[in-house]
Amino acid sequence: SWRMFLGDYLWIENKMNPSSDRGVERVPFAKALCVAELPGLHLPGVTARRQKGLHAVASAVGMQDFDLESAEFNRRFRVTGRDRRAVWNVLSAELMRRLVNSPKIEAFAVCGRAIMIVVPPRPARIPPPYRHLACLMMRLLAAFPRHVLLAAGLRADADLPDAEEVEKWERRHRRRTTRPRRSPRRRTRPPRRFRTP
Repeated sequence: SWRMFLGDYLWIENKMNPSSDRGVERVPFAKALCVAELPGLHLPGVTARRQKGLHAVASAVGMQDFDLESAEFNRRFRVTGRDRRAVWNVLSAELMRRLVNSPKIEAFAVCGRAIMIVVPPRPARIPPPYRHLACLMMRLLAAFPRHVLLAAGLRADADLPDAEEVEKWERRHRRRTTRPRRSPRRRTRPPRRFRTP
């Protein structure tokens, strides 16, 4: 059986604010992440990040960049890994299409028994999109190449979500989020009673 973990990575940034006493305001930020743990698996290390400025960090730890068959995916993501064959096996055409069509995914990583996705940062006061993040993870698990999981040690009777189960879960999620909220009832205070002299 597999497990899913949802959490936040928190940090504080100093922003210039002339209206404050010190001219600097400490603003907390958060970045939500979702990890699917598949016990007993030994998946190859593959990482796909949105194109930013992490090429120097990747080359410093011995990772290599790879260009895949999808030009749109190569334009939006930078793929690193230690094995060209493992990268081509993990990032199938369906999985790349899912990542391209999910603009809220900032990074996708596979290593050992874990599959992780990260979304862009947000102010800490905004609630985390855990339900949407769980939907994204289930879509990626359904699109993940099954032969790679079986070669990594996945049992044939594993209860990973398939496309039909993901569609049912998303339909249930949309029903919950689109349900109209009832307006709260206003509580009226009873009239005050004044004592007559």
